[in-house]
Amino acid sequence: MVASECDVIEAFVRHSLVYVDHVHLQFHNCYDTSPEIVARLIAEGLAVSVEQSDTPVLRREHLGDALARRIAAQGTWDHILPLDADEFIVAESRAALEAALAGVPQPGALAVPWLSYVPQPDDDPLDPNPLTRIRNRLAEPHPGVRKVFFRAALLDGDDTYLADGNHHLLSRSGLAIREQPAVGIFLAHYPVRSAQQLVSKVRMGALARRLSPDFTEHQSRHWRTLAADRALGPEISPEALSRLAVSYLHAGGGVPVPAPLATAVRTLRHPDLIHVDASARLAGFAEALVAPALHTDTPARASEAAYRTALAELDALRRIVQRTHASARIYQAVAGAGLIGAAAMALLGLAVML
Repeated sequence: MVASECDVIEAFVRHSLVYVDHVHLQFHNCYDTSPEIVARLIAEGLAVSVEQSDTPVLRREHLGDALARRIAAQGTWDHILPLDADEFIVAESRAALEAALAGVPQPGALAVPWLSYVPQPDDDPLDPNPLTRIRNRLAEPHPGVRKVFFRAALLDGDDTYLADGNHHLLSRSGLAIREQPAVGIFLAHYPVRSAQQLVSKVRMGALARRLSPDFTEHQSRHWRTLAADRALGPEISPEALSRLAVSYLHAGGGVPVPAPLATAVRTLRHPDLIHVDASARLAGFAEALVAPALHTDTPARASEAAYRTALAELDALRRIVQRTHASARIYQAVAGAGLIGAAAMALLGLAVML
């Protein structure tokens, strides 16, 4: 699944295709130029396909499992590697990755740990490629988080499913699914790349998760903790951004060490489409939230309950927006970009004034 990832999506696709036959992307809560970049990559002839999720609510277990299940049902692929756009395969070669996958006892999955990359104050701000700009990571893999790669055939029935965050394969009947720790295979993780990117990521993600009907307090707690931090804003210093990246997902302590990612993606062909703007992304998210209440055939179809729900969601978003920018700056950014309709703009204005 891909949210607003214009700064990293080209590098992700090109790097992934060194190791896999095909990349399938589902855009969810994407309010930037990521789709335009991907369209250019497809026009180049890269093996990429896309689909669009229409709901701003994040029910990741449902969305992720359904996505993996649809791809597995095609009957074309040997293995499914569920990735986020900020995760990059680290392996000596594709052959080494294939050998690791082939060696997993069945039913089972390859458990691949994160290597946590951290921006530094001396990173080159003119380099648009995060893989060459962010050259430092924590020395040890993440102590607790793994992602799973598995045979597509494991999703043939309804028993086995992909858990929230792509961290585990689970069985509804209690079938033991072995997770074999990967040896020499990692995921380079770049969750924090800039202040604007981090602000939009955690504040949209936290609210989208909270709006899910099956929300529980243990889900995406790291997003909600960061979203509540009043120090987090688009003007945060490079030093503070680096500290936040070190603590992201409790990735471990210690001083980041130089470890540039070994990748063939040294330059980007489409940097002109990289525009990381937290306020524009939040404005797009606001419109997506209120659209169901606004886009009705007659006023009678817009029930009082739906109207109150929209206002409640906007009020929550208003608090997020105020912490990101002063309300006047938000108005200027939204109006200047022409990102939302007049009705949605009026409701957003009402929420900001409340």
